[in-house]
Amino acid sequence: MQRILSIYTFAVAVALFLLLLSPFLIELNPMAPLLGVLLLTSGALTSAFVYGYMSYAVREWGEFAPQGVGLMVLFTLSYAIMYMSIMAIVLFRGAGMLNLAIWASFLVSVALMLYMLRHVPLHITSGNPIADVAAGVKMLPLALIVGLPLGWLIVALYEAFKMFTRQAVLAAASVVVSILLLPFTLPYITAEAFVISVFGAQATGVEVLAWPGIIAWEELTTRFLLPAVGPLANYMFVVLHAPSRWLLALFLAPAILAVISMGTRWITDLYKRHGLLGAVSAHSVYNGMVAWLIGLIYFPLLTIATFIVLLIAYIYVKMHKL
Repeated sequence: MQRILSIYTFAVAVALFLLLLSPFLIELNPMAPLLGVLLLTSGALTSAFVYGYMSYAVREWGEFAPQGVGLMVLFTLSYAIMYMSIMAIVLFRGAGMLNLAIWASFLVSVALMLYMLRHVPLHITSGNPIADVAAGVKMLPLALIVGLPLGWLIVALYEAFKMFTRQAVLAAASVVVSILLLPFTLPYITAEAFVISVFGAQATGVEVLAWPGIIAWEELTTRFLLPAVGPLANYMFVVLHAPSRWLLALFLAPAILAVISMGTRWITDLYKRHGLLGAVSAHSVYNGMVAWLIGLIYFPLLTIATFIVLLIAYIYVKMHKL
């Protein structure tokens, strides 16, 4: 699986590099060759993370032991198509390819969830739906820490250290190099791209309407499948963020994916105790507050109100040990 995705990512990077070397694009933008070099080298760095992170996932969440070759082929091809669909959506936003990519990803998602419904005991709730939803606020501290630039950096380095201790040396090295290249990355990415890639689209206003659907889709096609595919589910949860982070944030991509990896571990722990409801709730709290610092600048009243509500809920959950 990791070989398919890493080779595909690097192949896209090479294709973009060659495209940006074309005389037509150079005539339109003399900076095109430089952008091509940035995309090629950052694509190689992201490919290294995508390949190396599987070792970490296996040591963190166990081996993938499918019940037959057919199941292995189903999940491998399905996740590969989803990954390629997301790459197409990021590359061809507003083009005809977008609709095709969305439908491909949607059909694959339906196939995976139908398999779950027929073959694996579903873990939707612990039996207490209210407690499951309330438990999601346990993600609040991590979201607040990651929302700070220094906190984000510490979390990325800590996760790189965990990867190293789990013998995922390639993934860990890609994260460290990503952070070292931070000064060379910032001049070439826009402020909007930085916010979206590092913190998601939480601070951009209208996109808040899409959160429930996006979060539910991410959880249903990854964490929800843990009983069937084990570490592959969480591996894909992290890696499916790679195309957008690479193309928007260049060298920063592995460090961003490392931060997402820590969030994945926290949400997985909640999923094991509180099922899908707990996972969706936790994911929502994290996404809603991870850009709180930026939110204070652009949406101060909404951000403060959300923080107060979640803080009260967090205190309640801790007091009642939910």
